[in-house]
Amino acid sequence: MPLTKVKSSGINLADTFAFTGTVTGAGEALEEGTWTPVMTSFNHTTQIGRYIKIGKMVTVHAHIVGTSTRSGSSISVGGLPYTVNATTNFYQSAIVGGHSYFAFSGFEEVTARFEPNSTNITFLRSRHNNNHDGVQASQQGTTAQIFHIGGTYISA
Repeated sequence: MPLTKVKSSGINLADTFAFTGTVTGAGEALEEGTWTPVMTSFNHTTQIGRYIKIGKMVTVHAHIVGTSTRSGSSISVGGLPYTVNATTNFYQSAIVGGHSYFAFSGFEEVTARFEPNSTNITFLRSRHNNNHDGVQASQQGTTAQIFHIGGTYISA
């Protein structure tokens, strides 16, 4: 489907271009909004979540601030706006774009994954001779913590 103006010497940004043709399903599958990220073993002071959904693809971002209770098991964030696809052995990853005050002991990086058939993101640790098991609540510090999390997943 061609653009109405094409210049061999480059594109003049002052020109107006028009898309011709149709896109199946255009306009019926775009949604954006907010969600409330809830971290386990955590006393929240700030919980901000935004999402955009196009068809079955959901992009989420979260900003979470608070302090750890340092109790419980693996850390996760719940409240995703849509249930994650449940394909067997198919894990979709999320990014921990920033975090503060983990009590790192025996591991160096924190990653995350969208849990199949749920509305949760689980934090994972990478350490020697280990296949990314969960970051434990006891490994969080006692100082105020900040988390930035984001990713795109296929919904159910």
